[in-house]
Amino acid sequence: MDGLAPRCRVCVSEYGKARYASSPERRKKQTREWRVNNPEQERENVRKWKAANRERVSEISQRWYAANSERVIENSRRWRMANPKRSKALDWIGKIHRRIRGRGSEVLSRLTSDEAMKILDNLEDKCATCSGVGPFEIDHITPLRLAPDLAYEPSNLQRLCVPCHKAKTKSEMSK
Repeated sequence: MDGLAPRCRVCVSEYGKARYASSPERRKKQTREWRVNNPEQERENVRKWKAANRERVSEISQRWYAANSERVIENSRRWRMANPKRSKALDWIGKIHRRIRGRGSEVLSRLTSDEAMKILDNLEDKCATCSGVGPFEIDHITPLRLAPDLAYEPSNLQRLCVPCHKAKTKSEMSK
């Protein structure tokens, strides 16, 4: 006992277990109601638990993914079909992060999908070189290998059609 409670922690724990065992459905209902009524506190409790149990969270996630991989892939495919612009923005962000990391540089800024969508929306809907309207790629005017800090700078981005982008990249690599 800590001098403040009429029962020791072990007794309180045992009492709680017995109470739960006597009416588990009632206790589950009370817990659900508390979570609905206290979402911020619940979010904070989950955050703290995950921070204290990183390995266990990883194991649980891996087991769940292994058991539900087809479901995850199908949900991802459906989301991408329903959100093509955001999906393209996320793909673009991921590609830049991989390229910057692959060169040993730090990712200097994290771009949200909303910010990426704004940048992509502000680029012209034609190739900056030939004015073509084919499938586009996002090009860094100053290459990432020369200026990784300009990775997300809108003034350093342009849309190029695939042939123009390949030609520009080839000429840059030969310099």
